[in-house]
Amino acid sequence: KKLEPAAKRARIQTEGRFSKLFPPVVDRYFFRHYDHREDRQDQFVNRHSNGLLVVGIASTHPIVSEKAAKVETSKIVKENHISGKRKKGGTWFNVKSILCTVTTQSGNSYQVRCGVNAQLIEFNENIITNPGLLNCDPEAEGFVAIFQVKDPTQAPVQCRKLMPRQDFLKLRGLEE
Repeated sequence: KKLEPAAKRARIQTEGRFSKLFPPVVDRYFFRHYDHREDRQDQFVNRHSNGLLVVGIASTHPIVSEKAAKVETSKIVKENHISGKRKKGGTWFNVKSILCTVTTQSGNSYQVRCGVNAQLIEFNENIITNPGLLNCDPEAEGFVAIFQVKDPTQAPVQCRKLMPRQDFLKLRGLEE
């Protein structure tokens, strides 16, 4: 049986056939939940099966349409220091804890909240140096932070009050 040359495989991938076979990583490995608000300052919490929670702004958030210009972390995020394989020493946040304040090009400021009760593992420093990530790719490279619950079996419990993706899309009148 003749194997495809590498150039042909690369062409197939760039033509989009490959992407039709395999959905994006977020869709394959995460359960997607949303914290919807009446003022449309929606945020997402993507839950991985290992108990990690990725938090960020939803594509419907005003920051995306108004274009983020500056991101300032809260004092508690700046003071967060974790170490070791088990990520010891991370700060514990609650649902209403403020992670950062984003100022848009139009001058409006929005506070990004944690949305879950968990320990901060990583704050995405890339959004400080490149706030445009919040506009062009808010649910992937533009994520805000990664959190860890004490027990991975508690991650689904943290997401109970959040809205599943399909319900959120229906609420906002969006299509998959």
